[in-house]
Amino acid sequence: MKLREGESQITQCVLEDAFTATLTNFRLIIESSISEESYPLAGITGIAVVDDVEGYAKKKNEIKHIKSKYIVLGASPGYLIFIIGMVSVSEKIQILLVVLFSIIGMAIGAYFGNEIFKKRFQIIELDSFLEIMQSGGTKRFSFLKTNDNARAIKEFVNRITDTMK
Repeated sequence: MKLREGESQITQCVLEDAFTATLTNFRLIIESSISEESYPLAGITGIAVVDDVEGYAKKKNEIKHIKSKYIVLGASPGYLIFIIGMVSVSEKIQILLVVLFSIIGMAIGAYFGNEIFKKRFQIIELDSFLEIMQSGGTKRFSFLKTNDNARAIKEFVNRITDTMK
């Protein structure tokens, strides 16, 4: 990013793996790995940090259904032990052993089904955006909201707001 003549940097916010936002006395500059965009301060009508709570809830709900399938599939050897055992035994002690082994098989299978699920699916993260509002529309820049990023972006947005007053 190269500043123009008479332009000075007021503050900068670097969000790892997302973008770098620089506030100057004339404009807001957003640099990402693929582009650099500049917004004159006079054209910005608002700025905010927005969390995609609806998208997060939807992803979480989808993952919950997938997780239950992994657990049920993992427990299926226990069901199989139960069915085969109940068909082939006749004495009470044998029935108790079949029930015991099938419960153990279900528990172990469910545990491994859950472990496989954890390895295949990453933890769901809340998508966050720096939203720049202009008279011509709104532009969103995505970032991962970690504790450090949240603090940095909050201070940056506050600084922009103070500058625009």
